[in-house]
Amino acid sequence: MLHDWSEREAKHFIARAAQSLRPGGTLLIFERGPVELGGKTAPFSMIPFLLFFRSFRSPELYRSQLGAFGFRDVNVQQVDLETPFFLVTGSKNLD
Repeated sequence: MLHDWSEREAKHFIARAAQSLRPGGTLLIFERGPVELGGKTAPFSMIPFLLFFRSFRSPELYRSQLGAFGFRDVNVQQVDLETPFFLVTGSKNLD
């Protein structure tokens, strides 16, 4: 639930995870993505999610943070579960 935290605090959590992970280990982030309606009207069923739409971040933020912490093979995969989610993975360097 990194989207529940400020960007600074989310980065802190990722930094702690990076410190705790053994070299060669994989860090996995599964998060909600930004809701893009593309000019369509949102269905009423999305109202509870849209209350928090400003806190859903792009996966690129997490990709860049993992890169800054020295992770390699950082990958982003889009997962659509009625609303967008994404899976970001990266492997900690062996050095």
